[in-house]
Amino acid sequence: MSGHEASEVSLGWQLVFLLLLALPHFLAARIRRHPLVPETETVSFGAGAAVAFVFLHTLPELALSADSVGAALVDGEALVPLREILVFLFALAGFLLFYGLEKAVRAHQGREGGPPPGVYRLHLASFSLFNLLLMFFIAEQAGAGPTVYTWLLTGAMMLHYLLIDSGFEEQFSRRFDRLGRYLLLGALALGLLLSHLVPPEHHVYGEMATGFIAGSVLLNVFRGEVSFARNSSFAWFAVGAVAVTALLVVVTLLRPGE
Repeated sequence: MSGHEASEVSLGWQLVFLLLLALPHFLAARIRRHPLVPETETVSFGAGAAVAFVFLHTLPELALSADSVGAALVDGEALVPLREILVFLFALAGFLLFYGLEKAVRAHQGREGGPPPGVYRLHLASFSLFNLLLMFFIAEQAGAGPTVYTWLLTGAMMLHYLLIDSGFEEQFSRRFDRLGRYLLLGALALGLLLSHLVPPEHHVYGEMATGFIAGSVLLNVFRGEVSFARNSSFAWFAVGAVAVTALLVVVTLLRPGE
């Protein structure tokens, strides 16, 4: 296969994953409202699947990439001990960012008119960043030839969008339906474009993006699902977590070096 043909195949895979991640932005509300789909159970299943993938694959992968990311960011012998934790700072940043956004929304909860436009725009901008980084990372993975883990991550994130969509609809209602979905879709396209602009040797950016995504997913799940004040289903959350855990165990046993 020539270099041009390989590039076309690579782009083809990237567009497939872009389409898969774009679909939930337009179908999530319909899926949750479908009479044959129990909304609470479906959202809980998606949350369980996403958090299991983060704990059992994303965080271990971050630990393996800690040295390379640290070496790229830190220069000098005196700071070598910091290298192993730098990649996790991006995970913490993602967690803190979305926690701060949630506090901003809750501070205006119950007030007439709901959260002010500025809070909504900040919330939407942050989830757009999440989409951009997610697509950037997946495009890098798909460009080199998608692995089973790439498919599993994409599936987990598609389910995770059910939780994100539910949160937006609950907090911002029609304001999100008018334009928000298209902005989130645009962020996915921008992430794909960015993956082509960043030189391949700068793979550490993908690992940083993964850290941010992991922290964001954990906070979104804790906020939207692991809350005793919300109507959620622990049984379906556990089913989602166990299902993804079983898939990861099988894939790890069958493809240990992938």
